[in-house]
Amino acid sequence: MADLPEDRLLPDKPPFTNTGVDFFGPFDVKRGRVMVKRWTREYLSVLQERQKWLKPKRNFMTGDVVLLVDSSSPRNSWLMGRVVDTLSDSNGTVRRVKIKTKTNTLERPVNKLCLLEEAPSEN
Repeated sequence: MADLPEDRLLPDKPPFTNTGVDFFGPFDVKRGRVMVKRWTREYLSVLQERQKWLKPKRNFMTGDVVLLVDSSSPRNSWLMGRVVDTLSDSNGTVRRVKIKTKTNTLERPVNKLCLLEEAPSEN
């Protein structure tokens, strides 16, 4: 077996700091797939709270960025949209919203939405 090239021998660095695997090799691709899988399983699942409405929460407002929950598709393929209008009940609580996605405008109940980013406040 031949000696390592001089540019790979780095006395101040730990072994295998500089390897011959290209950047888009199988190691980085696998790490990317694992990250997407973890993000889908661990982060997206906690966005939608499943509990009773015991405490008043912030109402959806025009400009909020949301994910549209779709039980027939996997979490990582849910549509994203922006709230363009809110529909309140007699108590002033928002129950339905109109959402602009990249292709059309939809009307959905608030329990089928996950808030991603709040609209900037006008203060």
